[in-house]
Parts: sequence; structure tokens; C-alpha cells
Amino acid sequence: MSNTTSINKYKIPGYSQLFLETTCGLSCKNCCVFDYKGTDATIGLRRMTISNTRDFLVKMREKGIGFTRLVTLGGEPTLNPDFKEISYMLRNEFSDLYDDNVCHTNGCNLTSDVIEGLSMYDAIHISIYPSNIDIHNTLINSDAIKYLRTHNTNVIFKMYTKKRFFAYGEKRSGFTYDENNWDRCPIKNQCQYIHDGNIYGCNLLFAEKREPCNLMTSTVQEIHDYFERESGYEMCKTCWQPAKEVAVLPNKPEIDKSTVTAGLKLISLWNKPNKII
Repeated sequence: MSNTTSINKYKIPGYSQLFLETTCGLSCKNCCVFDYKGTDATIGLRRMTISNTRDFLVKMREKGIGFTRLVTLGGEPTLNPDFKEISYMLRNEFSDLYDDNVCHTNGCNLTSDVIEGLSMYDAIHISIYPSNIDIHNTLINSDAIKYLRTHNTNVIFKMYTKKRFFAYGEKRSGFTYDENNWDRCPIKNQCQYIHDGNIYGCNLLFAEKREPCNLMTSTVQEIHDYFERESGYEMCKTCWQPAKEVAVLPNKPEIDKSTVTAGLKLISLWNKPNKII
């Protein structure tokens, strides 16, 4: 949908997610990033750095583009070696670009640098799956959370338990489908991914690298029209919604177990009198 009058400023709605890191310590089956239709969608991608993140945000400021909610994720964003510095930069240099910022993490890498980085966010969302349920049980009353709140007393801390994933591309039994998937889509207008200057209208477009909008080269009007649409993307015609739901299971149980064990050890160190992590 295009306005008749050209615009020179625009705030992107929904969750605009900076794809900070291309690795993760967990191996969830049907993950929309690492197991999208059986394929790793991060192949060939690079993690974001302080330099290219700053260049991107400076360009957004110059263009007059802002974000309703700016989210860091991956992959597991805290595995990015620049996580702390990028988090500080988002808060101290570019807070004018967003209404609030959120970090999504699995809670398995809570070093002191990561905790300090997390303190730069308005909200922290920890995803809890069957494979890392012990993280929830150990973290909920740990000194790690207390230490985090000494840095940011206003931080909103939430844990989300996920027992089921969507198996994208697979139809639900007994449901009659047509091409109006856009109208039924539960993630419409809320979970766009940003990587290498491109923004994808949803995580599935990102996984298939289809129909992006280049935020670095597009005009503000073009960016506006990309989001303020009355109909879906071309891919929506064959992206069956609602997708089949399946239980969250690990593809590599031993790797997940090792990641969680290491995460629990980090959390336990926060509860020691002379903690040094």
C-alpha cells in the first residue's frame, strides 16, 4: 500500500530482529533457523560485528528509519564475541532509534560479560525448551539475576517455555488450505529478521532468503511500502498456515546436554561468595 505523499521518516512496526550470531549451543528439531525444512538457514552467513552493526544503525539514523522494538537474537546472540560491546552500543549510542530493545537467549552462557551486556536491554526473554528446562529451575532464584538487576533495576525478565514448534512447510491434518495464508499467519507483521543490511518480512522469508528489503539502499517510502501492505508476500501463497505443530526435540541430545551442563555451571558460580567468571 503506497501513500500518495512521499514520506521521509518511518518507524518499522513489530519485532525487528538483529540476527547477531550464526551459531547456537542447542540443536532443536524444526528450529526455523537451524533446522528449517531440514536445512541450516545460516549456511554462508557471517555473524554481525561492532563495525557493521554501527554502520547499519548510523545509516538508519541518516535515513530517518526507526524501530518499534529492536531485538537481538540468532542463533544464540550471547555467543557473539562482540555481544557485550554491541549491547552497550545499542543502549548508549542508538537508543533514539527504538522504543524498546529486547534480547532473546537460551540462558546457557551467562558469563560476567554477558550479564553486563544483558543489563543494557529493556527486557530479556529466555527461551526454555525440554532440553534446557534445568536452566529455568536453577536460574530463577540465582544470584545471576540479582547481579543483573543491580546494573538495571528496571529490566523486564521473562522465561518462555516452548514445548511445541511449527513444522513449516507441513500441513495440518484435516485442515483445508487455500492461498490466503497471509490472512491466517500468526507471525505476520511481528518477527522480521535483519542481516547484512537486508530486512526480511518474517523468519521464514529469512530462512529461504526470499523477498528482502534492503534497508541500506531502499528509500524510506519503499521501506514503508514493504511493511504497510494489504496482501502477503509471493512466498505466502505456498507457506501453509497454520503449519503442523510438533514436539520440541533435540537433533543432537548429547550436544544439548553438554551446553546445558556448562550453562548450569556458569549459573552456579554466581552463587559463590567470591565469584569470578
